[in-house]
Amino acid sequence: MGEKILVTIPCNAEQMQRFGRVGDYEITFADETKIKESQVMAADIIMGYVEPGLIKKNKHLKWYHSSWAGVVPFLEEGIIGEDTIITNSTGAYGLAISEHILACVFTLKKKLNLYIENQKAHEWKDEGEVSGIWNSSTLIVGLGDIGTQTALRLHALGSRVKAIRNHQVSEKPDYVESVHTMEELDSLLPGADIVVVTLPGTEKTKGLFNAARFKKMKKTAIFVNVGRGSIVETDALEEALKERQIAGAAIDVTDPEPLPKKAGIWDAPNIIITPHISGQYNHLPETLTRVVDMAIDELKLYSKGEELKNIVDRETGYRRFEGQEIKKPGKMRRFHPLILASASPRRAELLAKVDIPFEVRKSKAPETSKNPDPALFAEENSYAKAMAIAEKLKCAEDEEYVVLGADTVVSLDDRIFGKPRTETEAFEMIKELQGGTHRVITGVTIVRRHGDETKFKSFHENTQVSIYPMTDEQIREYISTGEPMDKAGSYGIQGIFAKYIRNIKGDYSNVVGLPIGHVFREIKKIRRN
Repeated sequence: MGEKILVTIPCNAEQMQRFGRVGDYEITFADETKIKESQVMAADIIMGYVEPGLIKKNKHLKWYHSSWAGVVPFLEEGIIGEDTIITNSTGAYGLAISEHILACVFTLKKKLNLYIENQKAHEWKDEGEVSGIWNSSTLIVGLGDIGTQTALRLHALGSRVKAIRNHQVSEKPDYVESVHTMEELDSLLPGADIVVVTLPGTEKTKGLFNAARFKKMKKTAIFVNVGRGSIVETDALEEALKERQIAGAAIDVTDPEPLPKKAGIWDAPNIIITPHISGQYNHLPETLTRVVDMAIDELKLYSKGEELKNIVDRETGYRRFEGQEIKKPGKMRRFHPLILASASPRRAELLAKVDIPFEVRKSKAPETSKNPDPALFAEENSYAKAMAIAEKLKCAEDEEYVVLGADTVVSLDDRIFGKPRTETEAFEMIKELQGGTHRVITGVTIVRRHGDETKFKSFHENTQVSIYPMTDEQIREYISTGEPMDKAGSYGIQGIFAKYIRNIKGDYSNVVGLPIGHVFREIKKIRRN
């Protein structure tokens, strides 16, 4: 097989099959709680969560795709090598976490937390005036996927949304009033009714919200943190709530984590504390679906040698934003899509059905084989077609191309029938084939170019076809359709000629023009070697 992939993202059978249909990889699926060190050490690519201390032992890792949006623990020096690509799952969690944020904001603004306590105490008590989201002012600190999804929902409910973003390259969403830099945080806090923090935990964000900043906020403000616990000084938040400097808070992340039972903030008024569950994919099934889909999409890009979407900027801990350049690791091999050296639409349809990424380049190589053996005749012609394309490819050291050439012939008593040149020739071919049994032979050559290295393999597939007896009128009627003029032996089994087929013994797809199962296996082998 090709590169070895360890997937620790929980997948069902259908999702495993989708992984397996991408490229040529040896994929191991494992429960992240039961990973063996040998599995981690053998992997060229890891997709999912593996303890940083364990992943650190793999010195040949090419790519780590995190099933989380946050990857800061993996960015510490010595955990993952500089030449290793790191991607994350930003984009998968916005739905779940933004809805969690809304639930918390509504709970605090409508004092539902107090009414729940009253219910437990069997008290019929009015808690008085409440506030709403309509006509409020929201500050989103961190306008990534989660921040963007939250801004969209709060805007839809009537809030005026401002945001702080680490960069100013991307366009401002229509539902965000203005986008600012972190330097403007202190000037924005006094005007916000709702402050939502979605930042990653880095050295730059550590202790960002301290006592001084809570004092700048409105006494009626709601503070929400779904980023990382290190962003907030826990004691300062506890004091701000107890001293009524802010109206309420909701934190899904704490520092430390888990939050100790004796921590004073548990008893602070108007606080909602959840144990880092707002985005967990084992809670909302749609989140896991998005995580899996994103991993498969990234693997498809990797298999084609294309740039990955969710590359992490190691300096900021964020996903790279559009327009930002990230240094690419020199060791990554770029796998180009398979090149089909044939203009045959039937062969293209067969490749598409097995989900092999490919492009078509028509080979101009003439079918010049003089070999009397039908199988070798077809193989030699397929070789000529494939090499005519492969030899023209400019292949760098880190690139790999695979070219597929094919030639199909019909053989009766070892005579070779190719494509007819005239309708008369087509008539004579079908006249000989009808009422009997003949062989359909497809010769295939697969050429692999990697840098200066060229490897190839030629093979063929035999299928026996029997045709019912046909009258001259039936043959001429078929020829008048024009269908037989581009087919070996002057007939095809997918069109109106199908009713004349008595029996097929062997690979059906071979008669169509490509023994697709055999081809798929050989492509895997040639990329493995």
